[in-house]
Amino acid sequence: MSIPVSALHDWRQALAPSVSGAVTLSVLLAALYVFSIYASQALSPLANVSTHDRDHPEVIRRRMRGAVTATALSLALTALVLGRWRETNDGGESSSSSSSSVVALLGLEVGRVPASVFVSLVLCATAYLGPLVLDHVDSEETFRADTAADAPAWWTRAYRKAVLVWRQPIPLRNYVVGPLTEELVFRSCVVSLWTCAGISLTRTIYLSPFVFALAHVHHAFGQLRNSSRSSNSSGGSNGQGIVRRILLVTCAQIVYTSMFGWLAVALMVRTRSVAGPVAAHAFCNYRGLPDFARVARCRPVVRYPVVLTFVLGLGAFAVLFEPMTREGVFIS
Repeated sequence: MSIPVSALHDWRQALAPSVSGAVTLSVLLAALYVFSIYASQALSPLANVSTHDRDHPEVIRRRMRGAVTATALSLALTALVLGRWRETNDGGESSSSSSSSVVALLGLEVGRVPASVFVSLVLCATAYLGPLVLDHVDSEETFRADTAADAPAWWTRAYRKAVLVWRQPIPLRNYVVGPLTEELVFRSCVVSLWTCAGISLTRTIYLSPFVFALAHVHHAFGQLRNSSRSSNSSGGSNGQGIVRRILLVTCAQIVYTSMFGWLAVALMVRTRSVAGPVAAHAFCNYRGLPDFARVARCRPVVRYPVVLTFVLGLGAFAVLFEPMTREGVFIS
């Protein structure tokens, strides 16, 4: 029994890359990632611990395991789809050629990692020149205290800090697991799908980060539930004020994650590696938003030079981004 030509054509059309397919799959991957961080607690609840208590050590560990699992599934599914799409576009190329092109699309080529990480960290440090200088100004008194005669040696202090960081799950989540899993899903998978579907570079850079931003909205529900519980236990009743504050925080988070997403996608596209966005994500998580209130508290003789470094850092970032990510300079 032969398969009708029209049926075979319809089957190939269903496997062909499309904008709607790329966007739909991106949203599904985001939903899978968010679902994964709640699934373990929902299936096996911890006694006297809320699902939304995101800083509880055991909740963090469960969420990290879920995020790693979702990331592995997302990469496998995306690689499978990209392989099918590439075969459809290229008319059935060899399996080795197809797999290597999929790895390149995902930004997982090992040889591109050093240059991508170097360029990304230099650009991030340049953009954060002002906050870094402000930290130096604020740390003078701390430095004097740390270098007092009775203070431990610097290597002892460094060892204690390292032990504290790696024993606590919050730094591991913020600086390792979070950046790695989120960039693999929202940059490696999403950007490769959009690129393979023929979505323009401009739209990929400026629109795909909204998938990343919307995946952070679930934090608002956790904040609302925790705030409601605290309000009930203290006898408070300012519900509208709580909702308004959470909405403002959520909107600010969407704006910040979208802006970072623009940078991460641009780094991914320009360096052709997801390693740079992972390094930039970890750096930005460590630094956080610039604290302009600290600038205002500085003495005038210090405040104005610090403000100047903020402006110079952003200006230098804008000037250096194109040449540093240009092929042939650091990126081969």
